[in-house]
Amino acid sequence: LTDYWINWSHNTYLTGDQLKSESTIDMYRIALEQGFRCVELDCWDGPDGDPIVYHGYTMTSKLKFEDIITCVKSYSFKKSKYPVILSLENHCSYDQQIRMAEILTNILGDTLVGRLPPERKTVPSPNELFGKIILKGKSTVISLEVEEDEEPEDDERFFESSGTPGESSRASQGVAKGMSKVPQELAQLIMMESVSRHKVKGMWADGVTKIDDMPTVGCCSFSEPTTIKLAGVHAELWREFNRECFSRNYPGGLRFNSSNFNPMLPWSLGCQLVALNIQTHDRPMQLNHGRFLENGECGYVLKPDHLRKPGGVPSMPVDLGPVIGPNGGGSGTLTLTIHCGHLIPKAKHSIGGDRVDPYVKVQVYGPSGVHEKSRTKTVNQNGYSPMWESKFKFNVEDTAVSMLLLSCWDDIPAQPDALVGVFAAPISTLLKGIRFVPIVGMWLFLVWQLHCSRIKCCIY
Repeated sequence: LTDYWINWSHNTYLTGDQLKSESTIDMYRIALEQGFRCVELDCWDGPDGDPIVYHGYTMTSKLKFEDIITCVKSYSFKKSKYPVILSLENHCSYDQQIRMAEILTNILGDTLVGRLPPERKTVPSPNELFGKIILKGKSTVISLEVEEDEEPEDDERFFESSGTPGESSRASQGVAKGMSKVPQELAQLIMMESVSRHKVKGMWADGVTKIDDMPTVGCCSFSEPTTIKLAGVHAELWREFNRECFSRNYPGGLRFNSSNFNPMLPWSLGCQLVALNIQTHDRPMQLNHGRFLENGECGYVLKPDHLRKPGGVPSMPVDLGPVIGPNGGGSGTLTLTIHCGHLIPKAKHSIGGDRVDPYVKVQVYGPSGVHEKSRTKTVNQNGYSPMWESKFKFNVEDTAVSMLLLSCWDDIPAQPDALVGVFAAPISTLLKGIRFVPIVGMWLFLVWQLHCSRIKCCIY
């Protein structure tokens, strides 16, 4: 499992912002039907002894834990048969944790993997866990003081003086509740054990990537600002760590509007679990959709050789060679021509006439973000068969990780241009020749292909 990038959704239950939006069980169905293999549940004590799920200390609505597990049981393997991971951020009392274990056992039954035997010292493969459900969480003692996602990071210290609803009183309420042990009934169901990030950062400061008491299937979570900070200091050690352990990266605490962070950096470090808010169709989600088009959209994509095997990152040759091909690695060049479009529609909710004035932006995303970008000319009043005939040549810093993104826009005078649709794909999967690529849009959290709309391009 550690050899793969895995499609992960953040705070799956939310339909909007992180503070007061509605939570719905339907978001779990949507995530699983889109091919996400990891969903998150923030578990808290509920009325009548039944645990609930919501974004703690906020005004988001609450869902019954049992209803979510029932939904997961129904939809986990409709899109893909490869394993589903349930991330439990556990804030429940001892008794309600026992109730969680009862619900999980009764509903999921034999599909639940449970703790690996002590003699097992290797991480299972996706094939070994075909049709199975994995639990991720803490298996010893949990703190009710702060959420796993809410360890005070640099950007989150803002809460201490801002008085943001809920967050300012989080510590005082947590101290009153103290600590709670994880009951054996629940602990024995958890296969992927949470690892303290403080312990991991201490290891890296000492120049080591694994210690003796590390669990066989361990996972450490890093916020967006921590990811950026540690990537600049311990990049090589982090890549080595990710060959045997899991890293989960999640959006920074100030992204109240559920925007996403650029997943390219953690992917380039070999981080398997990059958690994104699926309700927001921004550029990171577009890149994520393109990344997981690979491998039959099963939610698991094998990482490049240099992120799976010892030896570090590939060397960067001075002479840029061909980029095309499945092996990837190193730097290279990408040359392509955007020839024409076919049946380009007017952008949804756009203004400025009945006909589209389309143009295409071409962008190459590397580990550090947008490496190079350009655009075609605008073709006026022609969405049926616009001809662009624009040729581009890009330098690519890491061909095994970098991605190509084509976005089609409606050029609207004196107004912001309207996005019609996008196509994203890993550069290592591109083949030479003439290709027709579909334009993909987003509406009501559902990725959908615009009917028959496509762009013709030639890759050299």
